[in-house]
Amino acid sequence: AQSGFPVLANSATEIINTVLLQDRRVLLYGPPGAGKSVMAAQLGLALDASGRDCWCVSADPGSPAFGMPGAVSLGRWTAGGWRVSAFEGLATLDAGRFRLPLLVAVQRLLQTRLDGVVLIDGPGVVRGVAGRELLTGLLEATGADAVLVMTGADRAPALAAELAGAAAEVFAVPAAAAASRPAKRVRARRRSGQWDDYLGDAVEQTI
Repeated sequence: AQSGFPVLANSATEIINTVLLQDRRVLLYGPPGAGKSVMAAQLGLALDASGRDCWCVSADPGSPAFGMPGAVSLGRWTAGGWRVSAFEGLATLDAGRFRLPLLVAVQRLLQTRLDGVVLIDGPGVVRGVAGRELLTGLLEATGADAVLVMTGADRAPALAAELAGAAAEVFAVPAAAAASRPAKRVRARRRSGQWDDYLGDAVEQTI
């Protein structure tokens, strides 16, 4: 075990066979670049292949896995990707500073009954007061009963004490060797692309 938490391989199959034998809500938690969004997509693909429904809340407004920047989006894995079914605008990219609006948005998206596995792809805020408040708030707002803590090689999970005191089951998952945080310019270009995709069907009007 790592810091007292069971350690799982970075494998969607092992996680499903260990954690997701039944439908439940799972928080993916860890620092930026630890591979949370990649793991969420792998789980969505594997669950869909076995005929199970999988939903995901993209809760990082600065680097969303899907949907638009500056928002929290709810997606269902369909035809090889996340299809947005609802979103809540935040008008900010800063999850650490605007924690309360983020938590309220996540809670609103999860008010609807969702059948299947529900993943919460958390923001990479894992230090200080902001990290502690976000972790506690996300667990309460989502009702997650399991946490997958993505960690770097030979590193203890962030906020291990807070995780140990949580009511949810906690599992440590070492980040994939190729996992890394994209450079600032790459993240900016990705956000621009996501905005362009969202506005692709928009109608331009001149007043």
